[in-house]
Amino acid sequence: MAKPVPVCKIGIVHMDRVKSAQGAIKNEKNISRISETFKVLGDPTRLKLVMALGKEELCVCDIAALLNLSESAISHQLRLLKSLRIVKYRKA
Repeated sequence: MAKPVPVCKIGIVHMDRVKSAQGAIKNEKNISRISETFKVLGDPTRLKLVMALGKEELCVCDIAALLNLSESAISHQLRLLKSLRIVKYRKA
């Protein structure tokens, strides 16, 4: 049995709300950047990496051991995350 689809019961368009919402979605550059961020974080490995870094600062070798991946693979993922400003890099 199909789930019911939400339907507007009052049939009135609230133009003030529509215009306000239009302002939130107008900037295509922001929409593209945010969409790319969600796409990148949709990868389980990258999401685990970000979650681990949210808990504690880790070096590449720590992350490699944690995720059971090579340092090269981790460096690649970090470069991608850094390019989207999701993580920051610093030398120890």
